[in-house]
Amino acid sequence: MSILNKLFSKKKEKPSKKAAKKPEKEIEVKKKSFEGPEIIRAKVIVEVAGFPKEHVEETLKGYVEKIKQDKNLEILNVDIAPAEQRDKFFATFAEIEMKTTNIHIMLNFCFDYMPASIEIIEPEMIQIKPNQLSAWLNDLQMKLHNLDMYVKTVGAENETLRENSSLVLRNNILLSLKDSEKTLEIISKNIGIAPEKTEQFLEKMVEQGYLKKKGVKYSLNEKKVKFSNDI
Repeated sequence: MSILNKLFSKKKEKPSKKAAKKPEKEIEVKKKSFEGPEIIRAKVIVEVAGFPKEHVEETLKGYVEKIKQDKNLEILNVDIAPAEQRDKFFATFAEIEMKTTNIHIMLNFCFDYMPASIEIIEPEMIQIKPNQLSAWLNDLQMKLHNLDMYVKTVGAENETLRENSSLVLRNNILLSLKDSEKTLEIISKNIGIAPEKTEQFLEKMVEQGYLKKKGVKYSLNEKKVKFSNDI
């Protein structure tokens, strides 16, 4: 018997002090029973990946609980797999069997919860009226346009952050070399960045003409780099 069925099989009792000690993770879900010709029954897979393992497992549990609380869904069964390590991160998934009142809500579920896969069990044939299909397609277009705008905005912001970060790093390196030439290790320590990352940036600055390299030491190219007296 699943956790959800156990919750639903309990009889209503008057509140007591013992009942108040119920674990926080145990969330009551009102029993729903969807029936009718347009009911969609399906199995969906929801995945979560990340690090550390405990965070991944707790995130998936919270996501499943959010799905359980959706008033447009009737949850029939939930199976959660233990998190497994894949390369440098952990991944887990939940298989959820559920019902929705119509195909429109099922399609919205896919956008709202982004399942990894979905399998329609019932009915064998689905009919959609032209006005329902038009409404859903218009909703789809709106969501795609909003997503496209969000991606472009985030991309532009990331590019601005990357450019500004590069300028800050370049200025820190120039200030580090203001008084004398230095080795990679010393420059790396001064600016607080790992040597392998610092070396990539130093070589790029040599190519751009900001720095000169002699042996293992870097120095300013005074023909291109000028400091004001205020620095």
